[in-house]
Amino acid sequence: MAIDSVGSTSPSSFDPSTQTDAASGSSAPPSPKSLPPASGGASTVTSWSPPAGGAAQSFTEADVERLLSRRLLDPFITNADVSQAMSELKTLRPAQFRDAVDELGRHGKLEKLLDKEGGQRAAFLSLCAEKGLVERVPGKPAQGALSPPSSPDLYQQSVLFPTELNDAIHAETMAAAGRYASEYKSYQGRYAAAVERCTSGAELRALGPHAPAQSFHELTDPKDPSTRRYEREWRGHAMPTEAPALRAVNAKLAELNRAHADDWVEAKVKVATESSVHTLKLDTGNADQKLHLASGLKLEAGHGAELEVMGDGEQELKLQRQGLGSVTAIAKDGHLESLGAELHGYGAALEGEKMTFQMPVVPGLVAKSWADNETGGVGASLTYSGEVPGLGKVSATVGFGSRGLSRAEAREVTSGHEGAFDRPAELAARTPWSELSPEVRARHQENGWTEREWTRALR
Repeated sequence: MAIDSVGSTSPSSFDPSTQTDAASGSSAPPSPKSLPPASGGASTVTSWSPPAGGAAQSFTEADVERLLSRRLLDPFITNADVSQAMSELKTLRPAQFRDAVDELGRHGKLEKLLDKEGGQRAAFLSLCAEKGLVERVPGKPAQGALSPPSSPDLYQQSVLFPTELNDAIHAETMAAAGRYASEYKSYQGRYAAAVERCTSGAELRALGPHAPAQSFHELTDPKDPSTRRYEREWRGHAMPTEAPALRAVNAKLAELNRAHADDWVEAKVKVATESSVHTLKLDTGNADQKLHLASGLKLEAGHGAELEVMGDGEQELKLQRQGLGSVTAIAKDGHLESLGAELHGYGAALEGEKMTFQMPVVPGLVAKSWADNETGGVGASLTYSGEVPGLGKVSATVGFGSRGLSRAEAREVTSGHEGAFDRPAELAARTPWSELSPEVRARHQENGWTEREWTRALR
């Protein structure tokens, strides 16, 4: 989200050449990067005031040094010095404050003021907003139980600001995003703990779904040369994850249902000759095709490279060097699905949010385990490989695990579809439990409903 101007003031509405020096009556020269006029009410000036007989004039370097008692000229200024300087700035009227910030930026003192520890950056930006110099966009309040965090207040950058001021806004926005991610992580922990304490589907529904993470973006000015750097750094900031809440709801539904429909067992046999590959796989977690048979070609590319092209659209490229291990890439229909490396039987592979580790058990036998950070799924397997006379290289795998719940599936359960947190249509129609079909009854049981709770809800 980018805004070209600050508040209702456009860049063209301020002409520094028209600012008159009250003492001499002459026009002050324009600054290289003049700030737009500030808006806001006046405040009482106790530490500094313009010369008698005139309104607030444009600031000069001497004015700033007198205002700050030359504290910012000292490279060894303390937090107390900066706090005193902040107190001096607070006494200025909005127009005077704008001129002070302009002069601080032009003479390299603003960076010293903002670099000090003790929260002065946030306090200074808040003061800029109060004086009408910088537009502050309030954060959005979050809705939900257990106090989910609101998104942070954001400050709008402007090409008219000193570079140090835009840098401070960028740094504060990055810090605010980090604080929000940390607060949302804590909220996820509170929500997951509350879900774990639920002893029935009714308690889970009373708790309600978790509050989704709020999205927000740095407020840059596309005309500012530093915007590309700001946006590049912004893309690298940590985004909060909803995985803990999704995993907690999934686990609780499985526990209340006393069933583990997401558990699976797989068995796979693979036979590879010099020129062909054949696989037979049994996967109870695949509802569409539990038994799968595939064949393909095996190509030797030289220098330890092997390529397997299967008839079902899967390709596996393996680069192997004696004593250096191997690297394996697996693609499906032209899209990279997995990338892994192995050395002396030890290895790891990454498939989306799923990380797999392997280690040798005995010669020819390898154990693997994996965990999916997004769904909470886990699994393990054993694979034995060896040469069989007349067949070629044969490998056999036996595995088991829990698939977990994908983000889309969890949202289908917890948000806009009938699920754990929705009132079933049959209940709204006051249909008794005994009159529900076996399929409908099983679906509601998966969402934590029992006959007793259903009957109670009908009363």
